[in-house]
Amino acid sequence: MKTDSILSPGLFRSGVKRFWPLWLVGIIGLVLLFDVPLYGAANMIVRNGESLASQQSSMQEAWNMMLLLGWAYALVGSIVVAMALNEHLFDTRAATFVGSLPTRRQGVYVTLALAGLLMLLALPVMALVLLLPARLALGAVVTLRSAASWYGYVALSVLVLFAVAQLSCHLAGTRFVALVLYLVINFLAVLVETAVQLAVGALIYGMSTYGELHEWLSPASWLFATALRRFELEEVASAQGIACAVVAALAALALAGWLFGRRDLEAAGSSVPFGPLRPVLRYLAGVSTALLFGSVYRLAYVSDAFSGLPLLRGQALAMALLMALGGALGVLIAEMVMRRSTHVLSDCWRSGLIVAIASLAFVAVCAFDLTGAGRFVPKAEDVELVTLVSDHTDHFDLASSEGVEAACDLQRDIISYGCEGEREGSIVTIDFVYKLSGGRVVKRSYPILASFFEEEGASRGEGSQFLDRFVELADAPEGRASRFANVLDGGAQGKTYQIEYWVGDGEAYSASITVPASEVDGLAEALRGDLLEEEAGTLLAQHSWTEEGYDASLSVQRELADGMGIDLLFNMQLDRTRCPHTVAWIEEHHPEIELQPANM
Repeated sequence: MKTDSILSPGLFRSGVKRFWPLWLVGIIGLVLLFDVPLYGAANMIVRNGESLASQQSSMQEAWNMMLLLGWAYALVGSIVVAMALNEHLFDTRAATFVGSLPTRRQGVYVTLALAGLLMLLALPVMALVLLLPARLALGAVVTLRSAASWYGYVALSVLVLFAVAQLSCHLAGTRFVALVLYLVINFLAVLVETAVQLAVGALIYGMSTYGELHEWLSPASWLFATALRRFELEEVASAQGIACAVVAALAALALAGWLFGRRDLEAAGSSVPFGPLRPVLRYLAGVSTALLFGSVYRLAYVSDAFSGLPLLRGQALAMALLMALGGALGVLIAEMVMRRSTHVLSDCWRSGLIVAIASLAFVAVCAFDLTGAGRFVPKAEDVELVTLVSDHTDHFDLASSEGVEAACDLQRDIISYGCEGEREGSIVTIDFVYKLSGGRVVKRSYPILASFFEEEGASRGEGSQFLDRFVELADAPEGRASRFANVLDGGAQGKTYQIEYWVGDGEAYSASITVPASEVDGLAEALRGDLLEEEAGTLLAQHSWTEEGYDASLSVQRELADGMGIDLLFNMQLDRTRCPHTVAWIEEHHPEIELQPANM
């Protein structure tokens, strides 16, 4: 007679004891990859003799790096433990044994799931306990708050990924299929979205600017992104995001338990024990393989794959045929894996044909722009702000009706241009980012064949003419005010103004001065007059030397947050004609700088 208990103490102890090699390997791995590096980092930080605040900041960076290890531990450990504890799902003898236990199925599922989850959560605790000697020896350098934060992230990762592993195992009948489903649930959404964006960008002119990936569709990707943002000292996941992850994990665990209650134990060893899942996996494999073939062709066999240029008609046809072939092969291979037989063609040729036709239709819709997405230009009255950027300038914003209208006209003409015909010359990319009144954001990126410079007497090509119009917008008053906002606005906070010049007779050498904070406001005012009134620092001269001017330049830099480096805001060659206010300020405040004409 089966007991009504939801837990089986004997089964719990058996699960923990039987797989002691897993727990041993796990703790040894954590000690070598977690405790040892943290001991080394803490010891080095203390020996450097820095202040306590600096020590804690440096140690926090080490803890943040360990988040990536926690993610890897949860990703690998969850599926290994789930497949080990759920052996009865893959082996007929183990299934017979579990079926004969005096415990209801719900009790078997909860007991084994709890055993695996608790052990996965216990191993990081043991690793933290082994850090106690470092805490006692080094004191406040190893903070309990950092340890708690690290363990909280690891616990969340274990809960989410173990739930995905449980669901994968209970949907499958073999370990191989369980592993495939685990990878599919964790990563396929992001990979498919990336492949779709790549294919659309290859077929529709202007669509090569990709949006942000929906990482929340992929549990492992979301957790990795959370750890990476923390590692890069950015904000971590919100409380709402964590709550949603916990709820989704609990729902996945409940779904796995529900499936186990309705599963035929005799199906252990069959690839997919649930019939309705077969067509889903078949079509999923076909679509994914079709996109994979298209991506491989685009990246490996098209010479200008990374230029953003759309495929030519012949290239698009080749991509369509390869995607159709890949889709059909994906369906065939998936069916062979699920049936463990090569005699499946008569059962799956219809599905393969459907995926192949869908692949051809997808390429046709994109190549001929049947949706109109490639020809879309917002109405000027619907645009709150448009941001433009190219390879040769920082981004700048246009919000006036005249500026927005000019940007829309430029985009329409570039769309008509289409970058068709002979593709010779330099590729320059112009990006448009529209913020519409309803909050919608539209991004387009257009590679054009253009050049800033043409041979004397040569006519400007169509692409170069578009670039000239872009430069006019960038150098117009509104564009200039936006481009140099980081330099001119916000005062001296976090900025360093530096002047570099050449001195010496005979063998020249460079020297530089950093403008004191007390003088920055005056220099900034001089720069404002030159940049906005005298139109110094034009698009061509902003970051390069020219034959005019002096052997001297002025740069404005800003230190990035948390000491992560320096951001160059602006660099300009000094010239009395183009920047008279700045030159006059230097001659008045720093007469020791003898400005000499550039020796080109």
